[in-house]
Amino acid sequence: MLKNYGEFLDRVNELGFYAFSGKFADGFPKLDNETIETQWHTGDPNTDPWQWRIRSVEEKKLAFGSILGGYKGFISKEYYRLFYAVNHPEKDMMQMYDTGELSAVTLKIYKLFEKGTVLSTADIRSLLNVSKKEGASKTDKAVEELERMFFLSICGSKRKISIKGKEYGWAANAYCLTDDWAGKEWICPDSKIDPKTARDIIIDRACTFSDKINRNKLSKILFG
Repeated sequence: MLKNYGEFLDRVNELGFYAFSGKFADGFPKLDNETIETQWHTGDPNTDPWQWRIRSVEEKKLAFGSILGGYKGFISKEYYRLFYAVNHPEKDMMQMYDTGELSAVTLKIYKLFEKGTVLSTADIRSLLNVSKKEGASKTDKAVEELERMFFLSICGSKRKISIKGKEYGWAANAYCLTDDWAGKEWICPDSKIDPKTARDIIIDRACTFSDKINRNKLSKILFG
């Protein structure tokens, strides 16, 4: 069991990529399976796994988000460029929109970040004038799609600001452009890598995690 933040970082860097929680491929390592329930939501940045997700991206130790085929998980610096090579489209956003590969709301959300903006989930909903009851679900799914394609990345967290300028409520994920968070150092340290080669390396690595992992099923989960 992982007891602290340092052990968690070592674990993810050892594996290369790591699921967060919930349903995933059989045999695939997950944070909620390798920690104990009483550790969660204590607020301690050293021992609370809920805190590790944001701390790791703020310190730029790991990438976190809906980046394992749309499922939440972590990727080490070593493996990041491989996932980026497989999942980041060669077409730009306008080309994808023109060919019907992106919805209008997805494009609209992306454009909110074009000037290097950092926005929380609440900020995005507010700028698009949607609420939890109307439009929020579609907006959240569009954000996840942009994460999956490595256009947007979680870069920290933000709380809401009152009229008086004071923070309140729970902190929500904050996003920025992936290129702004990762930069060339994470995306392309030496040279570009062929997407098929990157995919094979990732799946080969995952199959060493457990003999329960089904290669074809995992490939479908991660890459569709």
